[in-house]
Amino acid sequence: MDSYIEQSVSREKDKAKPVLYGLCWSAVILLLIPAMFFASGVFGNNPDTLDVNWLNLVLTCAVLAVAFGIFRWKDHLRMEYDYVLRGTVLEISGIYNARRRRMLAEIPLERIQQMGPITAAQIQKLSKHPRMKHHNWCLNMDAHKYYLIYMKENIRHTVFLEFSDEMIVAIRKSGKLSGDAWRNEEGKTSDYASLS
Repeated sequence: MDSYIEQSVSREKDKAKPVLYGLCWSAVILLLIPAMFFASGVFGNNPDTLDVNWLNLVLTCAVLAVAFGIFRWKDHLRMEYDYVLRGTVLEISGIYNARRRRMLAEIPLERIQQMGPITAAQIQKLSKHPRMKHHNWCLNMDAHKYYLIYMKENIRHTVFLEFSDEMIVAIRKSGKLSGDAWRNEEGKTSDYASLS
């Protein structure tokens, strides 16, 4: 039977996040007021003619674009990640504001080239690599983080994650990682014997 393990990662309690979330809503509402003001002047004082006041049109669009950007960004303040190991496929999803789910990656374990716990020095070294796409799917600064490198469509991806010990054991025991894929904290290869 294939293994199924699900892990949810949410941000640790931060008193500033609810305040910032409320400020985002306030900013969106306050930006709608000048947008309505500018929109009312798009056709000038005489609505019977089709003379367009381009400055008011541009200002309306600019203010609405900023308000929409803030509206979309506020959901990232209440972000969660789901890591699911379904057989030999690792699925990573982002959940925005507990309402909207987006699949971020489906990674077959056979494609993982390297994986292991990560230190701050390794994060800097890996994130400076020019020919890799980098994905930081971690939320908590002090969590025990892991990295994995995999290939997708001839592009190497580096992913930073917050795995639980149960998830790591299940991935390593699946037998689908190549023999030298697992790295210890010093970055050296290690075998699976320590898990038995």
